[in-house]
Amino acid sequence: MYILKKKLKILIFLLLIIFVLYGLYLYHKIHKLISGSVWIFPTEIYSRIINFEPGSLCSKRQMSSLLAQSMYQKVHHVMLPGEYRLSKNSIELIRRAFDFPDFNEGEFHVKLYFRKKHLKKIKNIESNRNFSFFRLDPKLITILKSKGKENRIFFDRSKYPDILIKTLLAIEDKRFYNHIGINISSIARAFLANISSGRMIQGGSTLTQQLIKNLFLTNDRSIWRKINEIYMSLILECFYEKDRILELYLNAVYLGQVGNQQIRGFPLASLYYFGRPINELNLDQYALLVGMVKGASIYNPWTHPASALIRRNIVLLSLYHQKYITKNVYDDLSNRSLNVQSRNSVLASYSDFLQRVYLELKKNAYFN
Repeated sequence: MYILKKKLKILIFLLLIIFVLYGLYLYHKIHKLISGSVWIFPTEIYSRIINFEPGSLCSKRQMSSLLAQSMYQKVHHVMLPGEYRLSKNSIELIRRAFDFPDFNEGEFHVKLYFRKKHLKKIKNIESNRNFSFFRLDPKLITILKSKGKENRIFFDRSKYPDILIKTLLAIEDKRFYNHIGINISSIARAFLANISSGRMIQGGSTLTQQLIKNLFLTNDRSIWRKINEIYMSLILECFYEKDRILELYLNAVYLGQVGNQQIRGFPLASLYYFGRPINELNLDQYALLVGMVKGASIYNPWTHPASALIRRNIVLLSLYHQKYITKNVYDDLSNRSLNVQSRNSVLASYSDFLQRVYLELKKNAYFN
């Protein structure tokens, strides 16, 4: 009996050592990726930058057309970047922030005055001063394919609108800022469901677990993969801040497919589906994107618009039940159409010109 107990202690000790060593291996794997360059980003191709000054040959109609082409939205009251309002002889707009080649410029609330076919005056609304120079942020034409099969545009956590974050957490992980990477009650519930069915049918995953699966694991539904997912999630939460984890998730989540290229992250999905940057969407549009997290293929608005509409409204209904929105807001938003762009209408396909750009970049060592 004594010998048996001793062997059992030795076995437990060895298993503990293996557990710790395996944890160190997983930590190294996580740290190497997240502390380095997490992704290889594709090259973005923009239209030319157009500069304006008082006296420039540009009519109100031409400027309005330029704004529409650059995905600016015509509104009755200008409140957000990417919006513009037409008056009799003027256009008021808030130009988006943009990292121009010579300087990173922030948002710019401006009013442009026109006389016949010329730009007469440029006025800064905030300072009430006239400006002698103004440039419009260029339109994103296309994204050159990266080496892999994933495309994304990376946004810092601070650039994501709060309404999107609240919607995502309300639907996918209410206790994100409180749990340790896993939700024990959800895992237990999923475990019982899986035992009853005899196979993996539920995951009980937190956003942290979903991120681990996106970055390191496959979609294989097995107990071993789930154990790895849980262990790596605990390690990730132990060594990295919540906002960093959320930032990676927002840029990593799978939200559809264009050809053989995956649409990864909310910023790129926003451009493909709505033709506008992620910080300029409405709540119903955020609800659609968040709804797609559950299954981007099943709820894709291009291929399954009816399912996508139902899923979006389920998200909105959940926000209403959680008291994030009122009944009137829910009724209004749930009655809206999806109003998504047609596939490839925002980011152009490869024309002869873009193919030449690609070859030129390759020749100048932008691509290996």
